[in-house]
Amino acid sequence: MLLLMLANATAHELALPNSKPGCPKKCGELDIPYPFGTRAGCFLSEEFFITCNNTHNDPPKPFWVHSNIPVTNINMGGRLQIQTSVAKACYNKTDMIDSISWNTILKVGISTISDVQNKFTVVGCDSYGYIQGKIGDRNYREGCISWCGSPDDVIEGSCSGSGCCQIDIPKGLKEIKVQAYSFNGHQNVSQFNPCSYAFVIEDSQFHFSSSNLSNMKLKVPTAVDWAITGQGKCEEARRNKTSYACKKNSECYEPPANNSVRGYLCRCKDGYEGNPYLSDSNGCKDINECKTGNHSCSKHADCVNIEGNYTCKCCKGYNGDGRKDGDGCMPNQSSTVFTYKIFVGVGLSFVILLVFTSWLYFMFKKRRLIKLKEFFFQQNGGFLLQQQLSKQSGSCDTTKIFVEKELKKATNNFDEKRIIGRGGYGTSSKLTEKSDVYSFGVVLVELMTRKKVVSFAKPEEERNLIREVAELARRCLRVKGEERPTMKEVAMELEGLRRMHNVEENIE
Repeated sequence: MLLLMLANATAHELALPNSKPGCPKKCGELDIPYPFGTRAGCFLSEEFFITCNNTHNDPPKPFWVHSNIPVTNINMGGRLQIQTSVAKACYNKTDMIDSISWNTILKVGISTISDVQNKFTVVGCDSYGYIQGKIGDRNYREGCISWCGSPDDVIEGSCSGSGCCQIDIPKGLKEIKVQAYSFNGHQNVSQFNPCSYAFVIEDSQFHFSSSNLSNMKLKVPTAVDWAITGQGKCEEARRNKTSYACKKNSECYEPPANNSVRGYLCRCKDGYEGNPYLSDSNGCKDINECKTGNHSCSKHADCVNIEGNYTCKCCKGYNGDGRKDGDGCMPNQSSTVFTYKIFVGVGLSFVILLVFTSWLYFMFKKRRLIKLKEFFFQQNGGFLLQQQLSKQSGSCDTTKIFVEKELKKATNNFDEKRIIGRGGYGTSSKLTEKSDVYSFGVVLVELMTRKKVVSFAKPEEERNLIREVAELARRCLRVKGEERPTMKEVAMELEGLRRMHNVEENIE
């Protein structure tokens, strides 16, 4: 907070117009900026001299040139505020008590009474007044009348003629004289309004009130226009480098329309502040907008101070003019695409890594499951079974080792409802009608041969039955159920074989 206060104080000092080096900066409470000054060598010309009277005043009091007119404000935009006297005429019921007419004469060439800021004003209920003076070589005189019968006739804040009258003053008015009079010596209004008052006052500084009828101040603020005179306007003044008042980093401009002085004024160029009538470090200095924060650089932009101005530079990866009131700073397209590519690349890499890791995991589980099955196959005599089967040639039709996929299909995915028994050698499942045919084929072969269907002890030739029965049995023993005959078909074929056997016996 302290640093911020110091920064603001420094900025304020720079903004204040400076006096000439080695010259008093103030007279009493009033700042005295150059071209004005309070002693020889401190002002531009005699017309800018301010008398700083400290003989009978504490604090010292500034006066206009060598006059008795107090100066209360100096504005570098071509405006002074002075204190002028009020003319008055006071009466009792029969006779005039005192009458004072004030002559406010301004003869200095740099100034005129401001026609825009001031009004000629008369206050009273039996009153009129005159203002007279000179505009160039021409004489000027004009008056105003104010009338009222009682305080009730007065309109607060209004100077339309009831208790207060106001008129505009002409442009370029210099030597002025103000006078106050009464029509009837205030005979009918002396109880509440014994005096007539006349004065020239800065309009913004006056608000009429009924109290002004009996209690009116004798000094009022008056606005005065000033400019650099005697050198013509800007174009003409620039030709004379010696007398030209506008110094480095400043520019000349002509007074505004509300300034009636013919001449020119100086001001610092944009981006500078200080006193345009002084040179070097006391004159117009560069404003560091980047430090004061008085800039329009947008987000993602750096403020870069330059002489008399500043620029906005977009940060790396951005482009544009960098200004809030312009295009601002936008991300570079190549940078955006590059960022997008990185994002997509990282995403794809993650997905590929995830898929690859998952694949490795499932392959590991599958390999582990295969090894586990092999272990159980070996543990339960699988190799021994394979060795026994391999010793038998052409045994594929009579003996088959089923894989898990085939068992799932045959048992309807190991359905519990298909189980018909469990024993030391495993579980027997019920399958279907064709399964019954297979079982019957086994029984039939064993009955006819009085041997087990599958026997590894003897060659396969010895396990053949009579051709017809063996063929039927072979069909009944087919692995695929859909290739086996139905029980009805088996019964019909057996019946046919029986009849054929009976016929052969009868023939014999």
